[in-house]
Amino acid sequence: MEKCKAHFTDADIEVDGIILDGCVLLPAPKRADMKPAYCSGGQCYYPPFFAIELAKNMHFDLLPFSTECEWGKYNNGEDSLVRGWYDYYCSTEDYDVKYGYCDTKTGRIHIPPEMGYCADFNAFGAAIFGGAVGSDDEYLIKNGTSRETAEESKRIRDGVYSGLINTKGEIITDTGYVGIIKSHHGVFFVFQTADGWGVVDSEGNELLEPLRGEISWDGMGGFTVRTARGKDGRDTYGIINFEESFCISNGFTEEPAIIYDFPPEKRRKNLSFDEHFHAERFRLTQKDDKYGLIRDVLENPLKPLSTYSELILKPIFDYDELPDAAYNAWVEVEIMYYARILEKTPRVFPGRIGDGWDDVPEDIYEDVRNFMANNGMVQPETVDDIPR
Repeated sequence: MEKCKAHFTDADIEVDGIILDGCVLLPAPKRADMKPAYCSGGQCYYPPFFAIELAKNMHFDLLPFSTECEWGKYNNGEDSLVRGWYDYYCSTEDYDVKYGYCDTKTGRIHIPPEMGYCADFNAFGAAIFGGAVGSDDEYLIKNGTSRETAEESKRIRDGVYSGLINTKGEIITDTGYVGIIKSHHGVFFVFQTADGWGVVDSEGNELLEPLRGEISWDGMGGFTVRTARGKDGRDTYGIINFEESFCISNGFTEEPAIIYDFPPEKRRKNLSFDEHFHAERFRLTQKDDKYGLIRDVLENPLKPLSTYSELILKPIFDYDELPDAAYNAWVEVEIMYYARILEKTPRVFPGRIGDGWDDVPEDIYEDVRNFMANNGMVQPETVDDIPR
């Protein structure tokens, strides 16, 4: 029997326990509905699920634990899945306390303790692991580090290499990062000292290369990137879609976090390419005393990364001008859309009734006609007349 600690890293709680016959057991009052897995000196021990309420909320029934042991002690003679990673990134084996994962309902060790650190799994089957931290908060503070900086250093595990691991104990990141922050939405913000912040998903795929300032994301729309203070002493912000990896708009002097209650009567909804989104919201952008508008779209609620932002208005408007300005912007896009469609739609097409103009909304009918005339766009008479 060995001593161990169970770790609930999201809640920043640890509980003393024991390892018996390859199972992690935690102390708890005797239950009337089940026999203890072990008793000693009047203390009962159960698998984590039956001992600690927090263990019932662990994803994939896997709980981090730590114990002081030699390499390979709990690995059943198999090759380690993480040993090579530590040899490459950390070049050290000098930590006695090692981390692994146990099954919450049985206590059985699922991933052997061979890591310097590991954290709770997220809902997508990924967790942060890495090297052991050498200094605690109080040590940093005593040596001149502010408490805020010390807490931030601990939060991102700054100064030690970290990566991502899956529920099989396999490493899913090709890179060792010097900082990782877990998101509640299935992505991780990763930091490279010489470059900056980036984003990876729960399968280890790089969504944004670590080249930017601090990144945040609330689970819908694009990522918000904060650029460090410039010559005027102010931070600036931009929005990046991960599939495009460039700012759709930037230079905001305030973080675009305020949700804007867009008036429904001003929302232009009849765009044909707008029919399939699942949810949308609007966020204000601001540059000094002028405002703009970002639209965040979630295409599929079952795929959290099927989301993006689009620029509706640059921050050049007064606040009360936003509804009309956005409406006019949508109308302009709609006019161009139908003009391009009609430029490829012959007036006479075998088997079809109508010449394509029946699909154009009545209120922009003449606007589309004028746009085509002013831009040299002609609707073909037959299929053979379509511009190639």
